[in-house]
Amino acid sequence: MKNLLKVSFWAMLAITFAACNNEEPAADEQKETIVIDFEAVELDESGHTDNAVATTVSGVTFNSVQGDGQWGPYWDGGIVVSNQTDKETAGYANQFSVYANAGADNSEQFAVVYYSSFSAANSSIEFSKPIEPQSVAINNSTYVYLALKDGNDGGYGGVTAMGENDWFKVTFTGLNNKEITGKVDFYLADFRDGKTYICADWTTCDLTALGSVDKILISLDGTDSGEYGLNTPAYVCLDNVTFQQAK
Repeated sequence: MKNLLKVSFWAMLAITFAACNNEEPAADEQKETIVIDFEAVELDESGHTDNAVATTVSGVTFNSVQGDGQWGPYWDGGIVVSNQTDKETAGYANQFSVYANAGADNSEQFAVVYYSSFSAANSSIEFSKPIEPQSVAINNSTYVYLALKDGNDGGYGGVTAMGENDWFKVTFTGLNNKEITGKVDFYLADFRDGKTYICADWTTCDLTALGSVDKILISLDGTDSGEYGLNTPAYVCLDNVTFQQAK
């Protein structure tokens, strides 16, 4: 009887060992990490893509929409790819420049997001299948930075410089099958609790809290707002959009 018990023990151990070796690979091993750095997007002499059409990179759609108003076509929110790095010129005429000497990691190109509260869905990123966002590099545009720092919006006169308790932020909202999966805030300027911070360098923002998404909405908000929404120019620059997807 003792010999039988010994045989049974070793037989069960062998079966357990074999089962462990035949387990499915861990979930992370079945995923690949994608980084969209916008370097492959072709730009013309304007230095940015057409804000009337969406841009697709590696199967990911960066939406952009042109409206048709009383005074002609206008940018009705969305995302363009740019290579402009003018850090001196204030105002709308310089809306496609990042407040940096280059894109993230000294790359040549990056994305510029314009958010319209009247057309909030236009500033969005769409994926052909659910993915898991990991991170994104973020910086202020020159238009925004000079408005936040000096109240200089190129002479229009609609903004004020940041003061005590003021803030300006971008929010990433994850969606999966039209259901909200999570939100991530990143402060582009923060003067609360004695701080005097205005983002002037490419900074990595963790997006893992969004979970599994097929769409990301990008919105901006701040304390310098009025009856018609933000007075601060509603722009933010992005680069190195990183996510994981099933292989």
